[in-house]
Amino acid sequence: MKAAEDALISALHVLIDEPVAGPHLFEILAKFQKEPLVRVRVETERLLRIYDKARPDDAAMIERLKSVLSKLPPPDSIERIRTLAQIQRWEMEDGELQAQLDKLVAVLSVDQVDVVTGLLNQELPAAWEIGHALAGRPLAEGPSSGCRQSLRSQPCSRSGISRKTGRVGG
Repeated sequence: MKAAEDALISALHVLIDEPVAGPHLFEILAKFQKEPLVRVRVETERLLRIYDKARPDDAAMIERLKSVLSKLPPPDSIERIRTLAQIQRWEMEDGELQAQLDKLVAVLSVDQVDVVTGLLNQELPAAWEIGHALAGRPLAEGPSSGCRQSLRSQPCSRSGISRKTGRVGG
């Protein structure tokens, strides 16, 4: 199943200009849920950033990519964090990735914080930024044992936390 999803997601770049196949592909991609939908969003946003920076004169392609994003169901906070977690900081404007994660993480419930820290059990391009955002949360909540374990297992997130809190070590 994942191979078929990956093939459809990777076809986005090739078929976006196809007047017949493109709209059908967009409909299919918009029906994806959970992790496959996050992968669609990551790829579409990645392509949009590439065209914005490298080919800003290609307004038609930029509009088509924005149209694809607009057809996807709106992401909740956790899905948006999952999407941002797959982005390298240099793919966005300076400080933009951190600012978005800080804003999203700051308003999460305690249960949602556990979900986000659970993401750190994977290798993520934005693990440092997520750790930094988590460190900015109020200390009164206290991290759950799952949170502490996730942070111990992900050195990049520990670096982000250490930098934010001024504490070193685990």
